[in-house]
Amino acid sequence: MSWNDTLPRASGRRTSHARKSRSRTSHAWLVALGAALVVLAFTHPALAASAPPAADQGGDMFSRALRSGGALVAFGAAYLAGLAACATPCVYPMIGITVSVFGAKQAKSRKESAGLSAAFVLGIAALYTPLGMIVAMTNSVWGRALSSPYVTIGLAGLFAVMAASMFGAFELNLPASIQNKLANVGGVGFKGAFLMGLVSGLIASPCTTAPFASILGSFSQSGTAVGTASVFLFSIGLGTPFFFVGTFAARLPKPGAWMQHVKSFFGVVLLVLAFFYAKNGIAILKTAAFRGNTFLAIALGCLFVGLAIGAVHLSFSGTNVERVRKGLGIVLATYGGFALISWLQLEPSHYVAALSAGVQEQVASGLGKKNDDGTPHPVIWSEDDEKILATALKEGRPVIIDFGADWCTACHEMEKDTFGDPRFWKAASRFLALRIDGSDVAAPKFTSYSEKYEVQGLPAVVILDSKGNPAQIFRKKVDTDEIVAALAKVQ
Repeated sequence: MSWNDTLPRASGRRTSHARKSRSRTSHAWLVALGAALVVLAFTHPALAASAPPAADQGGDMFSRALRSGGALVAFGAAYLAGLAACATPCVYPMIGITVSVFGAKQAKSRKESAGLSAAFVLGIAALYTPLGMIVAMTNSVWGRALSSPYVTIGLAGLFAVMAASMFGAFELNLPASIQNKLANVGGVGFKGAFLMGLVSGLIASPCTTAPFASILGSFSQSGTAVGTASVFLFSIGLGTPFFFVGTFAARLPKPGAWMQHVKSFFGVVLLVLAFFYAKNGIAILKTAAFRGNTFLAIALGCLFVGLAIGAVHLSFSGTNVERVRKGLGIVLATYGGFALISWLQLEPSHYVAALSAGVQEQVASGLGKKNDDGTPHPVIWSEDDEKILATALKEGRPVIIDFGADWCTACHEMEKDTFGDPRFWKAASRFLALRIDGSDVAAPKFTSYSEKYEVQGLPAVVILDSKGNPAQIFRKKVDTDEIVAALAKVQ
């Protein structure tokens, strides 16, 4: 039975008019649903991570995220990741057939083709975006899980298995019976296109796992709103070829071996992710990188050599020489990628040098002091909350409270980029500095302070004035200019 056979035969002007009316209604409903997904991502309290008043940070969550600088990069990378996932064997061969099934090629006008194709793309978004929202709304559960080395090593093993699938060790696909049932969902028209997008995203899931998992992992780095929007843009990237083929009848390159190259690329990405997650449970991986340009050159060299000798463009089904080259290339590219990320997460050398320059007296007070030449020392964070807060009240001094965790990549980035900046040292020289460790989100101290200041995600920074009242609360990664301006206003 064809897709057209599943539709009722229409006759007469009234039936035709009713069908067009229903199509317009379905179209409007689908567009509204897609818009609602985006709006919910930035307005839901859990997703917005209890955003502070507009007077504190200015504008809505989306505007603040864009001003933070990293959101545009995250959005672009998410879209490109979805676009790249289209070039895998799980997705690429589906494009032409799927577009024909939901009727874009048989549409009477370009406008109708575009509408059907857009409905299909929104169907993909309706599958992936809610998954991102679920991760966002369970951020504390996710954080608690990532604080356990057993969980992170388990995730590392899972990523390694999925990487093996990308390299051709076995096929990771839905059972054929389920695929056949899913393929028969939908039909011609806007509703059918939407449902086809929904199930096509599920059928393509074996090849979208690598980029999708990396985006979900970024929720602890970029914030829940930006992370959810990234998932939505990943869906749009995944649906872009379907849209252009359906709307403009564009011709795509013929399927070939290059699709296996794309899978191998994602396999390397998954292996890098595996080492990244295993770092929490394997101590030696935490000290795998050292500062300096020499290590950076080694990391980049391994990465480029690994890619050059065959990590991506060769196959394990080739000759013995090709298999050896590919295996060695995968090892070098994976090490190079992991080493590069580890190097980027290290504190800058000037920060480390300052810490070793005889600033032990700062540890007791958490107060930045100045060198003989007038330049400020880095702020040393104390974890003695009772002493810091008692001293602050006694001496009438403001306090900076930093909420961080070992598993929070954005916290480490902020430690390096924001707290390691001499401009921050100077602005914070009159503050006491307190750090609340959330590596175990169930720890009583972290639970108490996070509930008190409504901190639902990491990183977060609370600034108290000289009377102990919250002057400003940042529930996101903060850049130097932003926090320096905030500190200057605190009395």
